[in-house]
Amino acid sequence: MAAYDATPTSAPAAPASSPTARNPQKARARAGEPLREIASTYWRFAYDPSAQTIESGPHVFSVHEAVSAAGDLAYAIYMAARQVDLRGQAT
Repeated sequence: MAAYDATPTSAPAAPASSPTARNPQKARARAGEPLREIASTYWRFAYDPSAQTIESGPHVFSVHEAVSAAGDLAYAIYMAARQVDLRGQAT
């Protein structure tokens, strides 16, 4: 299965056990940062055709890897549905 790069381009990600790992916006707001500044980090969406990347807020995604991952996901969903159908036919 292909992987995609969803790493932030600004601040490093907090460890998974950290309370800010899942909601960095809330942590920044609680630290007193103005809401306008926090929102400005996450609203952006851009496509760079020369690099074949999509930028969404602080995250950058490779188009090639995203298409590949979408195909893998579609196949996994198909195989799961097929197994459900096969179990239904066995009874």
